[in-house]
Amino acid sequence: MPMRSPAAAPAPAPRGWFLRPRRAVRAVAVVAFGAVALGWMGAVIATEPLAAHAPDRVGPTSRPAPGSSFPATLSGARLFDDLVTLRPARDLVAYDVNVPFWSDGAMKFRWARLPPGRAATLTRDGAWELPPGTMLVKHFELPAGSDGAHGARLRRLETRVLVVRWGGVVDGATYRWRADHSDADRVDEATRQLLDEGGGGGTQVWQYLAPADCRTCHTPQAGGPLGITSAQLNREGPVVYGPGENQIVAWRRRGLLAGGDAPHALPRFPRLDDPAVPVETRARAWLDANCSHCHRPGGAPTELDLRFATPLAQQGLVNARPRIDLGIDGARAIAPNDAWRSVVLSRVEVLDGNRMPPLAHDRVDAQGQALLREWVASLPGPPVLGPPTIVTVDGRTTVPVTVDVRHPDGSATLRYTLDGSVPTRSSPAYAGPIALARPATVRARAFRDGHTRSIVVQQTFSR
Repeated sequence: MPMRSPAAAPAPAPRGWFLRPRRAVRAVAVVAFGAVALGWMGAVIATEPLAAHAPDRVGPTSRPAPGSSFPATLSGARLFDDLVTLRPARDLVAYDVNVPFWSDGAMKFRWARLPPGRAATLTRDGAWELPPGTMLVKHFELPAGSDGAHGARLRRLETRVLVVRWGGVVDGATYRWRADHSDADRVDEATRQLLDEGGGGGTQVWQYLAPADCRTCHTPQAGGPLGITSAQLNREGPVVYGPGENQIVAWRRRGLLAGGDAPHALPRFPRLDDPAVPVETRARAWLDANCSHCHRPGGAPTELDLRFATPLAQQGLVNARPRIDLGIDGARAIAPNDAWRSVVLSRVEVLDGNRMPPLAHDRVDAQGQALLREWVASLPGPPVLGPPTIVTVDGRTTVPVTVDVRHPDGSATLRYTLDGSVPTRSSPAYAGPIALARPATVRARAFRDGHTRSIVVQQTFSR
């Protein structure tokens, strides 16, 4: 199908689809997807004992399996009046963010639906507190080559639905689109799909998450929904808002956001590719969007606090020792002017078990990676030697073999060991190819006066 954005919805007309009890009794939160209240007999997603005047403190006592109360198909959820054009229901409000979470290059479209008569409120840290019953919808597409006549085509991958409950708890479901784009089916177990990139001959793996996976990132500590903050939404909204209208202004005008300052007085993330904005600001915005849902107080067991609102000196980031050093000597979370010892950067650049974020991506975010590298290089620090490379003529890793150790800096001294020990300034200096007749582990490091020594590299050669 031709590349085009999903159809915009008219101004929302909130309808009764969320029932919220006001007294301290056991109550059922009922969500009906669609234009009519309880439109498909209702989906019971939570059973809450409500304490008087303190519903936010109450946790679930009994509940179905995550995602099981959502309709089996996207059409059954009645979120879109027209699935062909993706025209959303009238009470869905389109929105966009300044710095999107990396999703393997997918294009994303977002909508929100708030309970009738309820509004989001601004918290002290710039997050938005969404009323229980708020629904967030996010749709994913990837380019799928060209059809010749209409240019680029898009492949619909999935549409995710997230419902906010009490205390930052969420329920979510993923709908996987059928190949003919006629509908999408609820995903009950995580699965992976190998996609043909179309035209270029390449392939891409796409992960469809299980309902329980939603809570890996959407935690109460992170406030449940992600990306609904002043820093993210303080921008011009989709065309449905009108030319140039700020999303915060639009939400207030429609009664969807209560209180708070004018947009110019609120935080705002920059475009990641805006050279007029300091690289540190852009890098920290990227870290907030992609990492802070876990790396914050009460989140992952780490000293890192990657929320943008936390002052840099208090983030446990620059020159801080990481809990997991990846075996790198002198490792730091971010090592000034030293990309090789910056563990945060290293984990963004890999796709193995050390990758970060750990979920839902199989490709490195090239823009985010380059941005972090630029920031690390901008931090004041002594010059650092890059690591040497260990090579053989034909890439062989079995003996007998002749090993060469190379480095682009002709003034650096390369020192090596063959017994697995760490090379020091007293280790043998590399003077030419090393002939190995027996199994050995070659470890090498570069030294130069006035420079920080390189990290150690190694290669094992076996029979």
